[in-house]
Amino acid sequence: MSSAIDSALPVQEHARGSGGGCGASGLGLTYSYAIRKKEAKEARETKESKKEILWLLWLLWLLCNLWLLFRAIKHYTFYVSNQKNPHRQCVSIIVLNAKGDVLIVHKPRKNDAWQIPQGGIEEGENAIEAGKRELLEETNINLKEDPVLCSQFYQYDYPEGFKRAEKPKYEGQNLQFVATHVPDDTIVKVDQRELNDFKWIKPDELKKYLNRRDYREIVEEVIKSSIKY
Repeated sequence: MSSAIDSALPVQEHARGSGGGCGASGLGLTYSYAIRKKEAKEARETKESKKEILWLLWLLWLLCNLWLLFRAIKHYTFYVSNQKNPHRQCVSIIVLNAKGDVLIVHKPRKNDAWQIPQGGIEEGENAIEAGKRELLEETNINLKEDPVLCSQFYQYDYPEGFKRAEKPKYEGQNLQFVATHVPDDTIVKVDQRELNDFKWIKPDELKKYLNRRDYREIVEEVIKSSIKY
């Protein structure tokens, strides 16, 4: 009887061994499935990340091209406006101190030597930007705040003698006006090239310095409207 039981033991152990093998195989399949699932998830995330990067690059490319298009349109508009308008686009800046005095500057010439600080509006600038730049270049006044854009305009033609001698590109100038206030202790330093002197004068003294009546009247009108702000 003992031998019969002994002979049965290997069969039972074999059966137990077979059961253990099936369990390990099942765990292996589960682990393999988990790995493949993780790899698939990582692949999807990588693909999505690439899509996001490509989308951002496309958006950046689009914005760059829109900016270039805007610049091209702006330059073309500036060119066309100058072709249609034979008068140079300029800006004149009214500078008032706390006493109500107005700044005038002197050009080294005989006729119309005294004037309000002014200059041409360069490509890509507006009147406010050009006014600040011209004031800094001509008088060394660096404004911290933007001047106020005024509604007045003044257009004039160059004298025939000037056109014959200088052969300018334009027939004359079209002036826009901006205005600003500065402290009484503001230091003025003219560039000694385009300008060689300056004065602070009362508005009612303008007729002593500005010879062109139509120009002077517009300047006076701008000053009156500028004192209010």
